[in-house]
Formats: sequence, structure tokens, C-alpha cells
Amino acid sequence: MKNLMLMMGISSLLWSTTLLATETATPASTGVDKETVALLQKSACLNCHTLIKKPAQTKTELSFGPPYLLVAARYRDDKQALETLFSTVRHGSNPYGKHWKNESSGIAMPPMVTVSDENIKKLLTWILALDETKAKEAEAFLAEEPAEPAKATEKK
Repeated sequence: MKNLMLMMGISSLLWSTTLLATETATPASTGVDKETVALLQKSACLNCHTLIKKPAQTKTELSFGPPYLLVAARYRDDKQALETLFSTVRHGSNPYGKHWKNESSGIAMPPMVTVSDENIKKLLTWILALDETKAKEAEAFLAEEPAEPAKATEKK
């Protein structure tokens, strides 16, 4: 009986040491806020915006909306940023404004009426805290995630 308990103890010790070594050898997670990045996709934000500015060869190749990394940089020290951007997302942008000239195509942002106030605030908080490392990690995460298939509409 003592031998059995001794063997179980040794086995348990070896198992926990192996487990600890495996956990230490596993690379740390990237820290991507998967829930918020998924919300960006679900809310259709990434249909018009990018996370990082993509090289454009002509003006017609610019994204519709400014890249989120540029939004974060522009509003980083603005105490009213969340309020200002919340209004833009909820009500749409000025179609005659040129504040993102040469950074986006200049098309006005439509009101995002299908996104809840809570989700708008969550997304904006994430965007305003964005830095290049987080943006690249989020892009890598998006590249790994398969896009959700479009739902087929049934004809009756």
C-alpha cells in the first residue's frame, strides 16, 4: 500500500512538473481583445475602415473611413474624443468635412443606427487606446479568423 501511494505521489509530481514546463514553454497570448475585434467585424466597421493605413497608389484606393490607428493618434490627447466620435458614429459624419483629406476617400460616414450605444462606446474606447502593436496583433488575428459565411436567402 505504501509503495502504491509513493508511486502515485511520484507520478503526480512528475505530471505537475511536466505540466508546469509545458505552460512555461507555451508562448504568451498576444493580448488581442477577441471580443472587441469580433464586434468590429459584426458591426460592419471593417467594411469601410482599416486598422492600419494600407499603401494606396491612387486616391481611389483609399479606404472609405480613416484607419483606426490614425484615429487613435489624432484624438489621443483630446479629452472630448469619446463624446465627439460617439456623435459621429451615432449620427454620421459631415459629408462636406475634409478633416481626413488624403487619409480616406472623403465619403461621409452614415449613421450607425444598428449598433447599440454600449457597443459604440466599447468600440471607441478600444480604438482610442489602439497603438501600432495592438493594431498589428488585431490584424493578425483577423487574418487567422475565417470570415463568417453570408447567409443565403430563401426564395419562397
